[in-house]
Amino acid sequence: MGDTLVEKLKAAPQQVYPQHLLATFPRIAGSIAGLWGHREIEAYFQDLMIDDRGNRQGFPPEVLMEILALRTYHRSLFPPSVRTVHTWADLVDKDEAAAPAVAVPRQVLEWRLEAQASEPPRAREM
Repeated sequence: MGDTLVEKLKAAPQQVYPQHLLATFPRIAGSIAGLWGHREIEAYFQDLMIDDRGNRQGFPPEVLMEILALRTYHRSLFPPSVRTVHTWADLVDKDEAAAPAVAVPRQVLEWRLEAQASEPPRAREM
C-alpha cells in the first residue's frame, strides 16, 4: 500500500497535521493519502464537504478545520489547473467506466435525439 498521510505530511507545517482526523476518521485519512498529489483529490475534498446523501451528521469542527487545512496545503503544493477541462471520460457514468473514453453519456444522446425529432426537416444540399 502507499504512504500514509503522516508520511506525506513530514515536511508540512505543524498546523496542517491532522491529529483529530487521524484519530477519529482513519479511513478518510487513508483515502486522502491515496489521492495525495492527484487531481482527483479535489473532488474527494468536495464530496467530504457536501452532503449529497441528505443524512450525514457532518464533521466535528476540529476535524473540519483540519480537512480544510489539508485542502489548502495540497493546493499550495499542487495548484489546480487554471482552467477546468472536462473530458468525455469525465462525463461517463461511473457504472459505464469500461466504456471507451470518447463515449457520450446516455443523457446527452437522449437530449440530442429529442432535439432532432423536434427540428423541421432540412432541404438536401446539392
